[in-house]
Amino acid sequence: MVRKAKGNDYAVPSRIPGIKEVLSQKMQIRALTKPKGFIAKRLQPILTLMEGFKAMDPYYLSWKRMAFGENFIAAGQVVLGEWDEVVKAITSPQARTCRLGTTLLDDRHLPTEKLVFGPDRDLFVLALSQKGAGGDGTYETLRSTIDRHIIMSPDVWKRRDDVIARKLMDQLAEDYDTMKEKDFFYGGRKDHGFECFMIKYIHYCLFGLNPFDTKSMGILQDFYFTNTATLWYMRTVGSILNIKGKFTLSKLLRQVINIYVNSSALAAFPDNEKISRFELAHAITPIMAIAALVGPGHLMRSAMGADPLPEYKDKPGTSKIDVKDIWAKINLKDDAEVDRFIYEVGRLWNPVGHTHRTATEEFTVKVLGKERTFPEGTVISIPINMCMSNTNIWGSTTFEFDHNRKDLIEKSMIFHSVGNKNAGRMCPGKSFAMKMMREVIQRCGEVHQKKAQSA
Repeated sequence: MVRKAKGNDYAVPSRIPGIKEVLSQKMQIRALTKPKGFIAKRLQPILTLMEGFKAMDPYYLSWKRMAFGENFIAAGQVVLGEWDEVVKAITSPQARTCRLGTTLLDDRHLPTEKLVFGPDRDLFVLALSQKGAGGDGTYETLRSTIDRHIIMSPDVWKRRDDVIARKLMDQLAEDYDTMKEKDFFYGGRKDHGFECFMIKYIHYCLFGLNPFDTKSMGILQDFYFTNTATLWYMRTVGSILNIKGKFTLSKLLRQVINIYVNSSALAAFPDNEKISRFELAHAITPIMAIAALVGPGHLMRSAMGADPLPEYKDKPGTSKIDVKDIWAKINLKDDAEVDRFIYEVGRLWNPVGHTHRTATEEFTVKVLGKERTFPEGTVISIPINMCMSNTNIWGSTTFEFDHNRKDLIEKSMIFHSVGNKNAGRMCPGKSFAMKMMREVIQRCGEVHQKKAQSA
């Protein structure tokens, strides 16, 4: 199968790459086209590890695109950045492997189903292939189970509008009013502030946990925020964390899974499900660490001005955009405008910069000026952040903040979908997250706008 870029302005390189960049491209092309060769087995893992973390920066792939066009190699992946190609990838069944964006994950720390005969079965939903892309149905089973018992349960929708959820929102708005901004967002307090709210609100709504149980909430906050649980799942965790740190996370992980197993959401878990209650609790934990607490937190901090927007090398100036000032002027009573505000923040500072898929067949694409043939199983990047800053799509105001721009929501990929178009891998918590973020922006926004008016 041959893929060709359409030759538009965005696809045309606009800078001359350095010698090291070209050598890296050639070396990685060799490794990916000859996966059994010396470079692939000895050098590529090192290159993937080193470049994987750099490639997580929002501008990195766009910077490479400026040198090599929309198709190039980064962190051991073939980046196919043409808009239509990315749309197709997101709206088609995907084969997956054990990666988070451009970084490798440590499969020793990921959830598995212990089988009596044969190898353990992977239960990490982000690494599972779909049926239409060679999967065995585990992805569909696990996704359906998570949706029915946790994300989309009728009890979740009841809890998020009840008196306890309202009390948690009230406390957040009060904290935003009375605490210093740095302490509010990053103070690490277990009784007040943004991280405290995230732990309590999300775990109350999704799992039915008592948000005023200081012991359980303290364990959850220690695991997810204080000790940065996300690092537990990274391939480089051994070099990042010391032995004491790894022991602490391992101990906390067992406690977190036990809290989930005994939550009201899983208390009535039926025996006829294809996975056990313990396996479901284990499977949801990395999703909470990697997505549920990180993505919405990232968007809200950016929307509330705690974190600046990234500086794109395509056109400097985005980091100087005063999002907080824009927040002070939007109509907080207009849910649709608040949603557009969140989406525009997400367009410029994607909560999910890129995902991946693996090729289910051999394919040929032009990279570094020549047609290259890559084998089945090659990892292909889905560069969402490149598409969200594609000037052929977003026009001359691509690097400006305009939450009223045309087709903002319809073409947004920030939830691993194109608007609502997807093939079963759209963020399962999208609706829940959007409602939570909207309310936070509105409630804290009332405080912010009053202070701005009186200043």
